Amino acid sequence: MFINSTGAGTLGRIGQVRAHIEDCTVDTHVTIASPIDAVSSTYFGQALLSLEPIVSEMGKGATNQLELSRSDIGAVEIWELPQYLHIEFHRLVEPMLVQAEQLSYGASALHPAGRHLYQPAPRPPGDRQSGALPLGVTPGNVLHASVRRNEHLARLFHDLKLMEREGSGFDAMYDVLLSQGRPAPLVEEGADWVKLTLARTAPDRQVLAFISKASETYPLTQRERIALGLLARDDAMSARELALRLEVRDADALHPWLHRLCEWGLVGQSGRTQATRYFVQPELLRSLAFPATTTLKRIEDHRLRALVLEDLQRYPGSAIGQIHQRIGQEIPRRRSKTLLTALVTTGEVWMTGKLKGARYGLST
Repeated sequence: MFINSTGAGTLGRIGQVRAHIEDCTVDTHVTIASPIDAVSSTYFGQALLSLEPIVSEMGKGATNQLELSRSDIGAVEIWELPQYLHIEFHRLVEPMLVQAEQLSYGASALHPAGRHLYQPAPRPPGDRQSGALPLGVTPGNVLHASVRRNEHLARLFHDLKLMEREGSGFDAMYDVLLSQGRPAPLVEEGADWVKLTLARTAPDRQVLAFISKASETYPLTQRERIALGLLARDDAMSARELALRLEVRDADALHPWLHRLCEWGLVGQSGRTQATRYFVQPELLRSLAFPATTTLKRIEDHRLRALVLEDLQRYPGSAIGQIHQRIGQEIPRRRSKTLLTALVTTGEVWMTGKLKGARYGLST
């Protein structure tokens, strides 16, 4: 741990160096504090960093000649943990700190290059983990493969509702870029680095208006927005070309991406099997005159309540997924869940089980 021991405004600042640096020392303005062993370093560092506001007030001397003596630093008390807690703290927290450093290192390496913006993610100095994609994830399947690089961190963030799911970042990036009429990101991987390149282009206003109007009119999923964005940017694409761009194994795997889009008339098709061509009608892209449909996305709360109560009267003991499917999948599932929770609280609906095993019924 490096502690700045002189200077008004900078005295008491603390930084931690986890990587070993050969043949290096500091001047007299910096004090070095080290843990007893490597296992204790993570807890020692975080505990000392948490005391930075206190340490910064411990300087003595005139206004412009403040100093922090080693004896004062040595008098700072840190609560000592049992050895097994040091080990567990190091096992859980150290990977989080490494990933935070990787994000910071990557952010500083964001480079504008002509009409492109690229983000290399090499291995930072002293990092023990590879800077490549997780094992099993490649640039060819990044839209579908999902691997937890840090099992404990992913579970912690998911339980705290700070993360939707692992591997959703690339999906969201494709969704946002293609919905704006921009090119999809280009992902490249080396032995110990990943480079993500984004085209520095202005949004296509026609495509942006088209996707926005389609999302308001139809309950599009993220996959459907990505596919629609690709087709809206290109005049037409064959099934083979679209499968390659969407990183699916073959044309048969395009069904969940395109089935409803074709049913709604947003996407047209011609030909058969691998020779099938998909396209967005130019007239539809220009006029935005979508076929009129009825949707439940904006249903009033009292009407939704009546729908749920009617469904539970007919189908007692149903899971939330079954209820949601029957009353209308275009209704946000979160609204249905919130309403069921309120009905259980008021006693109008009973609930048994927990989480995925929860079942609901109408109270008598």
